[in-house]
Amino acid sequence: MDAHELDAEISACVCALLTHTLKVDGRIARRLVEVSADLARRQSSSEPSVAQYCARLNELVSAVLTESKSANS
Repeated sequence: MDAHELDAEISACVCALLTHTLKVDGRIARRLVEVSADLARRQSSSEPSVAQYCARLNELVSAVLTESKSANS
């Protein structure tokens, strides 16, 4: 997946979570963990501007995972 596809997938997930139209189940949580790992790999092997972009996207992924864990508690 390229960065734009990851961005779109993350944005859709964040929007759905914020509007309460998405319940983060195990399947979605696993996908977000995969996306986070992919972003971390890209961040470590990219030029600075791309690395910063990946870091910001990964912050969103982490926030969704954290929020979903607290909502499911």
